[in-house]
Amino acid sequence: MSSEVVVEIATWPASDAYKADPSVIDPALKILAASKGSQNIYHGLQHEDKSTAYLIIVWDKLADHQALIDDKEEYPKLIAALTPSLGGQLTLFHVGFKPLAVPTVHFLAPISEFVVQTVKEGKTNADLENFVWNPAVTGDGTQVVVGKIVEKENQYVLLKGWESYEAHQAARNGGDENVAKFVAFLHSVVDTQVAHVQLTEYKA
Repeated sequence: MSSEVVVEIATWPASDAYKADPSVIDPALKILAASKGSQNIYHGLQHEDKSTAYLIIVWDKLADHQALIDDKEEYPKLIAALTPSLGGQLTLFHVGFKPLAVPTVHFLAPISEFVVQTVKEGKTNADLENFVWNPAVTGDGTQVVVGKIVEKENQYVLLKGWESYEAHQAARNGGDENVAKFVAFLHSVVDTQVAHVQLTEYKA
């Protein structure tokens, strides 16, 4: 898989229409699915607040998404189609995940954990990267993946699929020594913002 692959993560306050019927976003997703370079598309609401919409798009490369943004004909159509789902301002960024560039196993899990990690003052990107991209720690990527946010110098995203929200809480509180060491190290290097999302894959 090409190292150029990036995952777009867009979030926004969901409209009442989207909360009532997520398929209101389908016309926008149809446009995205037909766009050059788009692969898998997922969307859903954050578990914690039931109000933040997540849209996940796997792109062959960042330039493909930029080409869509620059398309004076298609991009306005996309925004118009997306508008019914918007209850506030949209924000987005792109992530290059490792070791799985396309972490499908985590997106297709019953619930996906997204952890935005900001490197603490006095720490370096290498402090985090040398740990989380060590195969002895994260294995082949089916357990957890971590990626650098393209637009941010000192931010990363950790992604992990779970059987349920409760399963994650049980793992954190279950006394597993390896889990405890992993979490303790992360907290020593980064500040974190955690969200859980039940994603649905869009099928054109």
